Amino acid sequence: LYSMNNKVLDMLNVKYIIQGGQVSPNRTVLGNAWLVSTVKSFPTANEEIRALGNEFTLKNTGEGEFLVNGAKEKEAVIYGQETLQYVVDRLDPQTNRMDKDTIKVSLTNGLKVGQTVAFVMDKKKGLTDLVPLQTLEADTADSFIPLVSLTLNSEFNPSTEVAMLDSESKKLSKKQFSKEGTVKMTKYAPNQIDYTADVNGKQLIVFSEMYYKDGWKAFVDGKEQDILKVNYALRGLEVDGGKHKIEFKYDIPKFHTAGTMAMVGSVLILLLIGGMFFLDWKSSKTQKES
Repeated sequence: LYSMNNKVLDMLNVKYIIQGGQVSPNRTVLGNAWLVSTVKSFPTANEEIRALGNEFTLKNTGEGEFLVNGAKEKEAVIYGQETLQYVVDRLDPQTNRMDKDTIKVSLTNGLKVGQTVAFVMDKKKGLTDLVPLQTLEADTADSFIPLVSLTLNSEFNPSTEVAMLDSESKKLSKKQFSKEGTVKMTKYAPNQIDYTADVNGKQLIVFSEMYYKDGWKAFVDGKEQDILKVNYALRGLEVDGGKHKIEFKYDIPKFHTAGTMAMVGSVLILLLIGGMFFLDWKSSKTQKES
């Protein structure tokens, strides 16, 4: 989950991170917009959001019970948001009876794709840790009890990949792009955001802006184009090769109607106030003449 949160910060263009009162620059931030090369599509929104994190395979290698969200599993594919526990039998020194002890199973962000580590318990201290398989194999003193093996299957890279629903990916002309070109923000206002793009061949652009079904419209070189929903909550556009001016404009017709009605109402109020002043002036003038 920590790894997924870091990627979200990168995609949302968070330039600085505050931890423990210390401010540090986010060196992996992706900026206002970026090009991607690979499209991964999924049938449901739950699968799409899970794909934004890392995928692990966990196997029970001990004698206890391995629980994923409370369910007993021998092997499970997880994404980091699950509750992972391991139940072992432990001797209570006070009662001299065997009791059940539930341990939280930890994940790690330091793995490479395909690498496996072991979640173990120290026999003497009862502490748990993640150790490389080489360390476990070299444990001639037999000081560790292996509980769960953990393998990193895949890692989402937002700088090169994009996750989309199948319904959105069908709007694309292809699923692989060269990622050749540049895109730059030129204007930012509450109701309009402009970019320039110079790309080699068709490219897919991801924008660090939240996707909204209604309100925002995209125009590429003045021509309206559908905004794609990517990475669960962001905007995307596929553009042809060459130089382009990209504009996002906020425009809802009912707001125009409401604005027109408000303007008409304001004019009527001004006319009413003006009429009252005129009648009052005319009445005063009549009284003076009489």
